[in-house]
Amino acid sequence: MKLVRPRVMYDFESILGLLYSFIQQPSVAPSKLELDIVSISELLRGLQDGQFSSEDLVRVRYKKTYIERIAQVNSTIRAVAEINRASIAIAKQKDHERSRGSCRGILHGIPILVKNLFLTTDGLKCTYGCTGLLDAVPSIEATTVRKLREQGAVILGVANGSQFANFRNTSGWSAVGGQCLGIYHTDQSPSGSSSGSAVAVALGLCAAALGTETSGSIIMPLSKSAVVGIKPTVGLTSRYGVYSASEWQDTVGVLAKNVQDAVILLTAITGPDDKDPFTISDPRDGIGAQKVRTGTDFTKACTNLGLDGLRIASSTDLCKIPRHLLKKVDKTTTQLFNRAIDEMRSIGATIIDPANYSKFGVDRSSPISGGDHDIALTVDVYNNMKRSLSNFATNPHNLYTFEDVIEYLKTTPAEEASIRTLEYFENYVTIDMGKQIPKLLERYSCDVIMLPTKVACEPADVGGNPVVGVPMGYYPEDTEVTRKQSNGLVDIGPGVPIGVSFIGKRWDDYKLISVAYAFEQATLARSNGKPVVRCTRG
Repeated sequence: MKLVRPRVMYDFESILGLLYSFIQQPSVAPSKLELDIVSISELLRGLQDGQFSSEDLVRVRYKKTYIERIAQVNSTIRAVAEINRASIAIAKQKDHERSRGSCRGILHGIPILVKNLFLTTDGLKCTYGCTGLLDAVPSIEATTVRKLREQGAVILGVANGSQFANFRNTSGWSAVGGQCLGIYHTDQSPSGSSSGSAVAVALGLCAAALGTETSGSIIMPLSKSAVVGIKPTVGLTSRYGVYSASEWQDTVGVLAKNVQDAVILLTAITGPDDKDPFTISDPRDGIGAQKVRTGTDFTKACTNLGLDGLRIASSTDLCKIPRHLLKKVDKTTTQLFNRAIDEMRSIGATIIDPANYSKFGVDRSSPISGGDHDIALTVDVYNNMKRSLSNFATNPHNLYTFEDVIEYLKTTPAEEASIRTLEYFENYVTIDMGKQIPKLLERYSCDVIMLPTKVACEPADVGGNPVVGVPMGYYPEDTEVTRKQSNGLVDIGPGVPIGVSFIGKRWDDYKLISVAYAFEQATLARSNGKPVVRCTRG
């Protein structure tokens, strides 16, 4: 299939020109910073020690700044939909506050991107990837965005992502931002609707990013970009002010270069919100459910204490997983996963192998489980579209219902309805599922499940369970290239990353973070990657 590169709706040159106007005096650029590698902790230390300022990190005309890096590569990888025109002014404000000893919180002065599904009241465009919402003005701001501001973050801009959270089945593409691409192979598929967030993190276009997941939208992109992602328990983070497909499955999560960075961001955005009832009470939680305490510092889960006593349900014989999931697993993934199992065993974990996954996952090929799940999700998507569209004070194209959106997509050339089918989207005019995870863990007296990321999404999403994914390895140089039928992008090929994920019971986020951190530190798998797209190093 021929790769179509649609036009992009933002003129980055004009935005950069506006940002230049904020520069009044020359400043020393941050030295010895490799922004695709440096951690948030290192950035915070440098800011505190006066080695550089927040303004230095975001300002233009230096090669080692986030905005310049975006300008260098975004025409190729389309990871960023919009740069915040006020980002330099905000960074200056953070520097001023720091100089007065009044840092706001754990992200003070750190540049963060948010996915194109988060409503803000600062002029950033929340379009859900649709041109019909380019001039729409939100009436509310997402709770998680507000929490980022309260913790001192600089909202650097909006990450591109699949239109309407990929429920138009346009992986990584939106009419507003264009086709996002992965960085480890030419024309690489970024996989999933939080793809812009993952790619931007991988290339060092931001310190970290917010994403969302209904079904694999954080976990799959993290794997393809060799970054870390946390899809928390549904209810740990508020979805208020965020486009929602299903209140049962949707969750706001984080993407970062390493586990510690991810948990710093997660710590900043968690907590109950009376505007999202699921953060107060979820019908799936029984009486006495051990929820995560408000104010939990997840960074404390990142320790070097080892995994002695931890029991992991897994299987080096991946034929133990259901057939509808097995088709996603190839020989390289199996080999890397078996090595990962050995690595976990070497750092103290007890591996229960084989664990029988015969009922693990929603088999959409089944007229029973798959059909019921898709019908339930269809109803959610249809009803939540109207609810999400009601949050705009100004809506110039009068997009208020699912039917309005379908008609707009069909009649607007920029939406490419003739190229990118609407059939998947039009099908969207919860049941007692998702209980497989606690049942499996209880059956084998285990703490977590460990699986290749390719097969880790379901039923974790259906049950609202937490998942933490980290890099596991890369396809070797002699790998035959496989392209996705839907868009012609490279799905498998030399150098493309592969991830591993850890899945737990609801509210076991802290435990999963500890396990993922231990694996990351033992393997340092991300460091072995060889991106084909890089930013110039100054």
